[in-house]
Amino acid sequence: MSLISAIIALFFFYKLLLRLGISKLLSMITLSILAFTYAFWLYAEVVEVFSLYYLFFILLFYLGFSFYQTKQDKYLYLLSFFIGLSLSHQQAILILFPALFLMVFFANKKVLINPGIILKCIGFVVIGLLPYFYLPISYMLNPPITWLTELTPSALIQHVLRLNYGWVTSATTPLSERVFAVITYFTYWLFHLPLILILTSLIGAAALFVKKRKLFVLISLAFFISGPLFVFYAATSAARAFTFGVLERFYVSSYIMFLLFFPFGVLEIVRLCMKAVEVLLKKKVKSSLLLHLPHALTLLFIIIPVSLFFTNSHRIDMSEMRIGEYYALDILNPLPKKSIVFADVDTTVFPTHYVQYVLGVRRDILMPSFSQLQQIILRDKRYSKVYKEILKNERYARDSDYVIDTALSLRASRPVFSPAKVKNTEYSGSFVWMPYGLVYKAVTKNEIPVKEEYIRSQELFWERSFIDRIREYRDAPNLPLVFQEI
Repeated sequence: MSLISAIIALFFFYKLLLRLGISKLLSMITLSILAFTYAFWLYAEVVEVFSLYYLFFILLFYLGFSFYQTKQDKYLYLLSFFIGLSLSHQQAILILFPALFLMVFFANKKVLINPGIILKCIGFVVIGLLPYFYLPISYMLNPPITWLTELTPSALIQHVLRLNYGWVTSATTPLSERVFAVITYFTYWLFHLPLILILTSLIGAAALFVKKRKLFVLISLAFFISGPLFVFYAATSAARAFTFGVLERFYVSSYIMFLLFFPFGVLEIVRLCMKAVEVLLKKKVKSSLLLHLPHALTLLFIIIPVSLFFTNSHRIDMSEMRIGEYYALDILNPLPKKSIVFADVDTTVFPTHYVQYVLGVRRDILMPSFSQLQQIILRDKRYSKVYKEILKNERYARDSDYVIDTALSLRASRPVFSPAKVKNTEYSGSFVWMPYGLVYKAVTKNEIPVKEEYIRSQELFWERSFIDRIREYRDAPNLPLVFQEI
């Protein structure tokens, strides 16, 4: 699905370039640059939501600009529909809305006060939001994994507004950390992009500022909000590979906007070169050979996507990469039957779910996140009574405390584990989190084994683990940030 989304995204990126008045040759070169840029190529290959997000980002800009250019209502209605559809996928698409609003305003500001058109647009947005009906349907089908903890209006609103996904920092984040996040953003692109690409794009931005001021404003606004401003607002730490990997996914949308300046930079460079040739020849260029010079000069820029291809192809090749699978197997294999492992970190949850539900390994182990465990407990008549009794106790500070304590209360029937030491509550404080392979086991002090027995059990684990194979990947060039975290 990621690859299909990326291919369709590239198709609409090409259509957008043609809509901007760029030649087919230069559009294909610009398209190839995007395709072979490391981050875009990576998320076209891995199982993630961001390839589809890039598709919606490009598609919305294309539809908005098509309305701006043609003023045809069909593009406005299509834009409205895909706005709704994109909001059902990734909330971050909101960062493009200011630029889209300006496109509509520049094209025909009267539509913003036309009740008939506004109602139609709202209708198309609502139609685009229909995938949200999948949430209650999915919940009633009782799937093994679902984000809904319960089928209530508050739970649905919480999911739609992504209140469980909060990874941005608080308003109290120091200014220095926000500035550092922006510096990290620009440093990332300086490291990953050829200098000639950056300089050419900056020349294109300057040319648009002089010749096509409105287009410059539209592209610059989309770039600034989705890039520097978004990073400044989120201020997510890049100190860990995992959080830096989260940031990397969001960098691409602003890069797509920045890349729209590139073909205009090429056109400006070619224009200046032709002007220099005319000055040198002291006359207008008329020979058939020189008439083809602009195409030849444009073709020289193909060196950029070619260099990106050879630089990134070995970094993207993960056909033999098994680190996520080995990590999940090393977590699951040593565990007793019907264990509960609760985690709230994607790096742990997703590989183990893949091994369980795709490869069929250790499906007896329950490994939900906190919210999923809460949902499972509420559904199961054996456990829901215990959970609801705990829920009545107002001494808890957070929902996760309810879930942790409820899970620990089930220890009599299922051993309880966690990939990290759990912050103790009043109830869970009576347990010791004992290292058990790659996870921690909740045990009472009386259940702690004698030293020799414990050391031997751990030695057996490491002897049977995939640690030697994982070590082979330590210096691999094709190790993305999430795998570095593992």
